[in-house]
Amino acid sequence: MSIIKKIATMKKLITLVLGVLLMSCSKEDSEKDIQSAPSKLSSITTNYYDNGYLPNNSSKLNFQNDKAIDCRFDDGKHTDYQYEGDLVSRIRDFDRAGNTIRTFFYKYDTEGKIITIKLEAIATNNIDIATFTFNFEYNNNEITATISEVGWNNDVFKFNLNQDNQIIKEECILLNGNPANNFLRANFTYANKNLSTFFDDTIANSPIKRTYVYNTIKNDFNYNKYLFGKHWKNNSCLNAFTSYRGGVRDNLHITSENLISESTFTQNNATTIKTYNYIFNTNNQISKEYIVTTNQAYSYSKELIYEYK
Repeated sequence: MSIIKKIATMKKLITLVLGVLLMSCSKEDSEKDIQSAPSKLSSITTNYYDNGYLPNNSSKLNFQNDKAIDCRFDDGKHTDYQYEGDLVSRIRDFDRAGNTIRTFFYKYDTEGKIITIKLEAIATNNIDIATFTFNFEYNNNEITATISEVGWNNDVFKFNLNQDNQIIKEECILLNGNPANNFLRANFTYANKNLSTFFDDTIANSPIKRTYVYNTIKNDFNYNKYLFGKHWKNNSCLNAFTSYRGGVRDNLHITSENLISESTFTQNNATTIKTYNYIFNTNNQISKEYIVTTNQAYSYSKELIYEYK
């Protein structure tokens, strides 16, 4: 049996079991929702399952007045959020002992578009600090990103946008101050304002291709909108860029018009498939989200539980 057929068979089995769970949960949730009539998002709990078991790495992202305020992890780590107005201005990560390990600082233009992200990462000795500054310039259908780090020359990247203000191309212009000959990092294609394919050749001799399928439900539920304002989609992409410098970015589909239902990741002749299922309450808000990941070597899932007050 081929790898793709094995994945498809595994996917069908997981989907069948998941369907039964969704039907049961949907009935229970609906009865509860009729009584509670929730309104504002108060938390998102994320549970990770491996072969049906719940490991000790769950997290709970808490909200207050339409803002993410902190995220608590079962292992003792946590993340805090600080705002200026309605836009996040600082995100700080802490280790289990309460020490700061990484801080992101954000600045925006008058329209609410990110213009600067400063990253301070503390080494394992809790003394040395590496500082990276990402500056973004907007010019019609282009965004230029300049990355500076003490002791190094600048890296420069360029993003091209389509008529819907979605990123369609990413190029590296300078690497450590040297011309990169517009080395192509990624191409993005869209259909009906939904990201349909993503091709990334950042890793030499090991390109990455992703394809996406969507349902008909509008993409109005992502929590990043509580962090990055009305331009949250592109702001979220640029924020992800600071973490990966244009490499593997797993959540680019959040810029799409509709909710994702499936994605396929292909690299080195290996294929990984993710399926997404949702349950909604009586106010048409997401109450549960299930993400199942399968390939020829493993299968695991992620459950997100949305609570409202």
